[in-house]
Amino acid sequence: MALSIIQRIAGALSVLGGLHIFWRAWKRRRRPFDRIMLGLSTHTILWGVYHLWGTAAIPAGTPNIYDAHGTTTTCTAQGFLLQVSMVVPFYYIFLSCYSWVVILYGNFDPARYGWIEKYIHLGVHVFPVGSAIYLLTIEAFNPNGLYCWIASIPENCGDESGIECTRGPSNPHKVLWIFGGMPSVFFLLFPTTVMVALTYCVYLRQRKGVVPCVMSASMVAKQSAIYLGSLYWVYLPLFVYNGQKHFGNNVSYGICLWVSMITNSMGMWFAIVYWYVTVEDNNNNNNDDNDENNCDSDDTKTTKEESALPSTTTTNTDALDAVDGHAPSNENKDDHDKPSILFSTFAKLKNKHNKNKFGSSNAKTTATDPESISRPPMSRSQSRRSSLTKRFSFKIFDGTVTSGMFSAFVFDGDSEDEEKDTAESKQWENCQDMIKE
Repeated sequence: MALSIIQRIAGALSVLGGLHIFWRAWKRRRRPFDRIMLGLSTHTILWGVYHLWGTAAIPAGTPNIYDAHGTTTTCTAQGFLLQVSMVVPFYYIFLSCYSWVVILYGNFDPARYGWIEKYIHLGVHVFPVGSAIYLLTIEAFNPNGLYCWIASIPENCGDESGIECTRGPSNPHKVLWIFGGMPSVFFLLFPTTVMVALTYCVYLRQRKGVVPCVMSASMVAKQSAIYLGSLYWVYLPLFVYNGQKHFGNNVSYGICLWVSMITNSMGMWFAIVYWYVTVEDNNNNNNDDNDENNCDSDDTKTTKEESALPSTTTTNTDALDAVDGHAPSNENKDDHDKPSILFSTFAKLKNKHNKNKFGSSNAKTTATDPESISRPPMSRSQSRRSSLTKRFSFKIFDGTVTSGMFSAFVFDGDSEDEEKDTAESKQWENCQDMIKE
């Protein structure tokens, strides 16, 4: 009786977790990652509902089952739907593939990694739906503890027991291992392998100084540990339960309680992880984050070189003249002033772009700031990435926190930016030619 009640409580927690994921993902559905989580949340809610149904779906009169007042039809329906709900862990483990493509292939640019979304939505349904249909044809959905799933009637029949099965496969243990056990092992080994390999690849990229490198290996490792930890937390009780059942035949009450509380509340744990990867990090100024944001050795060298540049005395009038396409009034300036003029011009255009984008009148040109004028120009992508890494914590699934105020603009108009960068480069060349003259 207690286990039946706890299973329903865990099912309710999964429903609440699924609703939370749906609510957050729906507000951020413009991003591929959040649309994937939107699909996961739908099946998570259904997973919780099936466990809320619980023993009520088991045929009435089934021995040692509390509150069993269903029929063979309701039992079959519950088993079929629970097998289809295997879509939930498939969605979750394929986030590792998504992260791989986002970081190594797409470099956090949606234009490069968005293609994988449709394959994930389709791929996660192949095995659950296909296996559910096959198990339905062999009448494999029967009472299996606190709910209906893969089993045969009567209990402990088939295999080498010498008891003939009246309903279900004659080898229920083998069928259960193929369609339940092997997928569970896959749910742990596959994402673990992918995330370990991803961390190692980022580490190699970091050592070689390959740019751009938005995340350090330590960031990937930490966030991977949280992502994988939730999977191990959910499936470890199930492995212990099946191991004890296989080798000892009798499962302790404590193990059953553990499974009912943790595994059946899967949606709640996944919701916690989703909250973690979509909440804004307000502690980005600590030493750990500063170290992580400087993950490129080349960038570090560039910073040192920039700090070594001599300061200049470029005036505001000179900077504005450069914007208008005229050479500075002082023709005898040292060549070190050229980068300063170019940077001030870029700063003016950049702040104008930001003002148009965010509608803020607070975006002032940095041309009047002597410190900013003394720095060489940065590309548009470098400037945007530098600004974002100071404000937000990067995540392994989409690059930035999706709740941040700049999240919608991280890669907005990247193709247009590339065209503008090309045009601006030509403009800088013209400015340099005019300065030389």
